[in-house]
Amino acid sequence: MAKTKNKRPLILCVAAAAVIVLLVLLRFLPGWLETPEKPAETGSTDTTAAITDYLYTDLRTLTYTAGGETMHFSRDAEGAWTYLDDPAFPLLPDPLENMASYISQLSSARKLGADSGAYGFDEPTLAVEATYADGTVLTLTEGAYSAFTGQYYLLCGGEVCLVSPMLLQCFSVPLSDMITLDTLPAALTEHSIRRMELRGPDGREKTIDDENGVLLVMDVSTYVFPLTTWIAPHATADELAELGITESSASLTVSYEAEVSPSPEIAPEKQILSFTYRFGKIATPESESGETDEPVVCFTFGDSTIVYVMQASLLDDLWQFLDYEVPETFDPTEPPVYEAG
Repeated sequence: MAKTKNKRPLILCVAAAAVIVLLVLLRFLPGWLETPEKPAETGSTDTTAAITDYLYTDLRTLTYTAGGETMHFSRDAEGAWTYLDDPAFPLLPDPLENMASYISQLSSARKLGADSGAYGFDEPTLAVEATYADGTVLTLTEGAYSAFTGQYYLLCGGEVCLVSPMLLQCFSVPLSDMITLDTLPAALTEHSIRRMELRGPDGREKTIDDENGVLLVMDVSTYVFPLTTWIAPHATADELAELGITESSASLTVSYEAEVSPSPEIAPEKQILSFTYRFGKIATPESESGETDEPVVCFTFGDSTIVYVMQASLLDDLWQFLDYEVPETFDPTEPPVYEAG
């Protein structure tokens, strides 16, 4: 009968080898699992490192170049902004306040040290220069985008760091979005309209009030036009005349009822207020492909010198009311009708 071979020494050897492997893994596995760093981006990993630390309300001038366009602004101690390339431009302060606030308290995800010449600063995506009330000059140059980190290289005070794409986005607001546009009165509703005075392109005039009933059948789009697309921020009288906008041009004056109070301590009283649209020439623009777009008409609102444009077809319904015959009597249960001329 054959003798049974003793396997216990073999089992002990296997167990000892397994323990050794486990100890090796525990010693070196954490290092193996770490994400390798890109050589050009070594340095401090402090995610809260401050680059700038200023009061944005102390900022006095701001010049920046983005998208190939350079713009110059100033800010006084009261917070009023001026577009230095066109001081009369009616600036909307919000975008500029955001810029000033962002660069005054700028932080970096990582600091990389001195410029090695490989960060794209010779062809910057953004260049900013700001001065503060104490004479401090802040210069920022944003270079290439790092696909490895999803951030941009920034040069500030001779040191390179990585910053969020939010910096470039903050300075990517076009001038067309920095204008303070006119707004329609808050009290203007279909129920507050009391009178409309029309002067057509042919010089004919018509006054329609709430007593002859036509206001009840007029759609609000007939007398409320979009104050959104502009072509001139502050046109002179001569420039308006060239566009066909004069005191005698086609117009619409809207009178409406509103509660007005000269001060919070005085109870408001109902008053009749009004504003006037003045319409100028109609033009047919061409698209970039060379095709003609829908005709547009230029116009002004109230006393504003901003010139707006809109589709000329929006005036079609309005001019039909020049042919409206005012009834001698009006029955509210039978809305009036009108025929287009």
